[in-house]
Amino acid sequence: MPKILIIEPYRDAIALLKTALCERIPEIQIRYIISGSEARSAMYTISEEDLPNAVIIDYVMMSLYGIGLVGETAVPDHWKEIPFIVWSDSMDSCVEETSAQAGATKIQKKPNSYQGYVEFADEIAAMCRKAITERMSKGV
Repeated sequence: MPKILIIEPYRDAIALLKTALCERIPEIQIRYIISGSEARSAMYTISEEDLPNAVIIDYVMMSLYGIGLVGETAVPDHWKEIPFIVWSDSMDSCVEETSAQAGATKIQKKPNSYQGYVEFADEIAAMCRKAITERMSKGV
């Protein structure tokens, strides 16, 4: 069963993404966090069996709270293989550079229509399927 962690301060964006994801992957489990400190502690409190198959993190949350992604040495090892998708309202070179340096798997501009959210959900579904297959092949 696919599991997604959304780290996003705006409930409207969470609601749109959650609706699109549930439309595309009815069995999906979605956990969302709106606090930077809670996001940071989640990396140490979520058990290995409850790890998400992908994390979607708002760029502002990442930069304001210093949430390093896979490139951060303080991130527990079992989080380092999880795809991290950074999404942002803008896609200027600073967002792209900072996200890439932090180890983002994908950098995405936040959609400006529901159809855009559905298309993004399709991409996330493909990432989840790949991550689940890889974990199963490793016996996890």
